[in-house]
Amino acid sequence: MSKEKLDAIDNCLFELLELCENFNEIRIKSNKELSSGYFNLAKSKYSQGAGSFTSLSYDKRMKSGAIITCEKDDKELMQYKIGGEMYEKKVKPSENKKETESTIKNRNNEEKSEEKKETTVVEEEPKFKNPLYWYGVLVPQSLRNSQKDFKNALISFVELANIAQKINEKYNEYKKLTEE
Repeated sequence: MSKEKLDAIDNCLFELLELCENFNEIRIKSNKELSSGYFNLAKSKYSQGAGSFTSLSYDKRMKSGAIITCEKDDKELMQYKIGGEMYEKKVKPSENKKETESTIKNRNNEEKSEEKKETTVVEEEPKFKNPLYWYGVLVPQSLRNSQKDFKNALISFVELANIAQKINEKYNEYKKLTEE
C-alpha cells in the first residue's frame, strides 16, 4: 500500500473514533437527562399525590409540540432536525409606538382611530398549549424540571441519530479504503 492510502485510512479511522467518542458522550448525557426527568416526575407525583398525574387528567385534544423532520444533505445522508411549537422561541409582539402616538395626536379624528383600533384588536390564539397547564397554574418546580429534562433528552436523541448516520458513512468509507 502507498503512503497516501495509509494516511487516508489513518485519517478515516481517526474521524471514526472521534465520532464514536462524541456518540458515547451524547448517549451518556441523554441517559442522565432521562434519569433526571423520571426522577423529577416521581418527585412531583409524590408532592401532588398519586392520583394527580394520571391518564384521566390528560387533555384528549392534545397536539404534538415536537416534530422531527428528515432531510437529505449533499452527501445523500439523512439529517434529522427537531422543530415544532414546543421548541420555537416565543416572542411577544410589541405594540408599535408610532400607532399609539398618532392616535393620541389625532384624538379628534374618529375615522383614523377606529381603523387603528380594528387592526390592533386582531389577535391569534396560540396553537400550542403547554401541557403543564393541564395540572394548574402553580405546578411543582420538579414537574417543570422534568419537562425541561425530557425536552433536552429529545434533542440529544436527534443528535445521536445524526451522529450514527455519520458513523455509518465513515465506516463504509473505511471499508472501501481497506478493500482497494
